Amino acid sequence: MLDSGTIYLSLRSPFLWHAIAIALSLIPIIDLRYGAIAVAIAYLGLYAVHRMRPSSRLEQLDDAIKIAAELLSRAISQACSRNIFKVDEIRRELLEARLLVSQIQSDFLEAHDASWMNYLQSMRAIWQKLNQCEHQVLTMFTYLAHH
Repeated sequence: MLDSGTIYLSLRSPFLWHAIAIALSLIPIIDLRYGAIAVAIAYLGLYAVHRMRPSSRLEQLDDAIKIAAELLSRAISQACSRNIFKVDEIRRELLEARLLVSQIQSDFLEAHDASWMNYLQSMRAIWQKLNQCEHQVLTMFTYLAHH
């Protein structure tokens, strides 16, 4: 979640491109500049691959569920008693998300002992379950953040 004071760096941000241009201009030898660009691209590629691994996504999802549980407990303790049915629905969705994470972890462990064809099929199912669970948690965050 972004605060109003946070600077969001995206690829379209002129601040990011100016910072890159200044950093590259500080490297005096042009061959070193190209080397620095290649190393940076390789690092970003490896970072992206690491973040997309199912185990990394599963850790992020588990952390997000813990944060959603904390937000839900705060919402219950604050003035959310007027909408108790929605709170109960969110609590049920949170428990379903925890169950789905547990199922994904189980599927992930079972996939390691499978043949490569079964491994690819099970990984596809794991990715679909991850996407579904991430969507559920994002929906919970959206509701809890606005209420």
